[in-house]
Amino acid sequence: MFFVKFKIIFLIVFIFCITELYAVEVSNIVIKGNYSEINFDDITSRRGELESEELRIISAEITDRYLQNGYIGSRVYEIQLDKDGTVIFVIDQPIVNRVEVKGVDKDLQSKISKFIIGNGKFIYNENRILSKNRELEKKYNLTDIRILKISRNSKGLKIVLETEKLSDGNFYAMVSTDFIYGISPLVGYAVAFDKSVLDINVSAGILIDQLKMVNTEIEYQYFLSSKGALFYAVNGRYTLERFESKYIDYKYKFIKPSFGYIIYKNSLNYRFGIETKFVNLIDYKIDKQNYYEPALFFMLSYSDKKSLLNKRKANKLKFKSGIVRESMNDSNYFYGNFDLEVPFYPFSTEIFRLVTKVNCSYTTSDERIHWDYVFGNGIRGIFNDYTASSWKNSGGIDFEFELSRDFLYFGPFIDAGYYLDESNVWEKTYSSGVLMELIYGKISANFIYGFDISKGYSSGGFIVYLNGSF
Repeated sequence: MFFVKFKIIFLIVFIFCITELYAVEVSNIVIKGNYSEINFDDITSRRGELESEELRIISAEITDRYLQNGYIGSRVYEIQLDKDGTVIFVIDQPIVNRVEVKGVDKDLQSKISKFIIGNGKFIYNENRILSKNRELEKKYNLTDIRILKISRNSKGLKIVLETEKLSDGNFYAMVSTDFIYGISPLVGYAVAFDKSVLDINVSAGILIDQLKMVNTEIEYQYFLSSKGALFYAVNGRYTLERFESKYIDYKYKFIKPSFGYIIYKNSLNYRFGIETKFVNLIDYKIDKQNYYEPALFFMLSYSDKKSLLNKRKANKLKFKSGIVRESMNDSNYFYGNFDLEVPFYPFSTEIFRLVTKVNCSYTTSDERIHWDYVFGNGIRGIFNDYTASSWKNSGGIDFEFELSRDFLYFGPFIDAGYYLDESNVWEKTYSSGVLMELIYGKISANFIYGFDISKGYSSGGFIVYLNGSF
């Protein structure tokens, strides 16, 4: 009893000393909480005299590391000092003891709740919840599982989730327009099985009275676990491409089988594999030419859309690179493509946001068929210029105002490009315009008017994108 009173008195004196900015001699630092995956060695190894301000800084650093590792709500709530000089940072970690699910039948509600809680209560970790949600979405063919509410009482945390059961298959569609391939509708169908997913889509591009593009993609994924899947894919494509200087068209056709492995890690996907492109060219350099291109490739994609209630705050990143063996020239080449989109809300209100976009494509190939068109992707509003580039860099900013809540968005944009032209000379270009987006449920429509800044607004034209899933 005396020892308990002594500790209480000592703790009161220590708290008083910390408040008055006194220093304490520290012989050991202990963090009292669950943190097996967090490295605190640099903190727990500290010794010697520490002032109260230093202890407050250490406390904030410990809390921050918990947050960075998904332990939202975990924090240092007490600092204790034992008589031997040991400082103990006591962690308050909220325990999840109940999960409610809305939007599905009672049987599925029970399965989802049991799957998340597991064998019993657990410390709330956002990364664990997101990983469990992704696995459930695949396992039971669900829409995005959303966290509606988190509440706390004396027994722990209650999490309320919302989702919907999809049909056995899911149709989706898109329509886009550009001056290269014209009006390009796409339709697709994705179906989930017990441990696999099959996705098929077909698109075509029609410009005036010409068929400019036909593309078919089939991909099958087989899940070995919640964090990884094998994939097998086939892509067939026909395009009518145009030379920049000669304004002469050539036909580019290929079929490309591929296979590999996908790693799912929260909002990140890593994909790597092998693919071979069997190509048929007509009127490129000679009347007809056939060749093949085996390649090793790697792709990284990131989107935190699933973890956000406001999907318009989502960051998006996609990077793909590969090493290719080309039989046409008996040579090797490298390619890399990078896309990044990051939204900002500079003010406390969410009616205005800035969307920054960056795009970069690069290849060591000297063949034009492996280059990207400069205008269209990343530089909006410049038309009828078929320049292709082996190294293209572009960026843009959208200034977007929410005119009608969750429905109508409008604002100006500006894009800039810096690229190697077909004469291997670096060039700059700038475009601007206005954009409007309409969203209704799972359907969205984007209307853009853009123009070349150097030529004035009368040189511009319209771009349209329509998206939807059913």
